[in-house]
This record gives sequence, structure tokens and C-alpha cells, in this order.
Amino acid sequence: QPYMGAFDVENCLPCDPGYACPETGSTASDHVVCSPGHYCPPGTVNPDDFPCPAGKYSDSVTLFHEGFRLYKSDGDCKICPPFFACPEGTGGLPID
Repeated sequence: QPYMGAFDVENCLPCDPGYACPETGSTASDHVVCSPGHYCPPGTVNPDDFPCPAGKYSDSVTLFHEGFRLYKSDGDCKICPPFFACPEGTGGLPID
């Protein structure tokens, strides 16, 4: 399941970083971006497997499609701005 692109698991490749491959036999055309508040390292199965840590968030506007920022590691999650609270898995705008 964390692999895509072949009929035999030995020939599959890990799901691309920034994306999740929730379906067995996923291809590059049917992988999904990670959920707001989450990041997706290579081989991610579900788009909400890896929440941004407390004190960081991911901006849901930049999560979608090529040409925009993809969240591939917790280091890609943005630091919560001053005077906002960002619990683990915060997506979109930080919480007042």
C-alpha cells in the first residue's frame, strides 16, 4: 500500500513525498495531497498519518496541486505566528 506504479510489490515505488497513496495499486495520477495540518514523507499511506507538530501548522491554500508548496516533512510545516495557538495537526489559519 505505501507503494505505487507496478503490479508486483517488489517493483513498486514509494508514494511521492507530499502525497499519500491510500489505495492499493495507486499510481502517480491517483495519489492525493496530504490533509491540511499534516505532511507526507515518501511512502505515506493516508493523507492524515503525519500531523504537523504542536507549535506549527500547514496552510491549506498551499497544499493543492503541482506548482504549490507540498508538505513533505515536519520541517515543511510553518511556525505558528506570535499570539496564536497551533496544537498538533493545525491546518489552515492558526487558532486565535
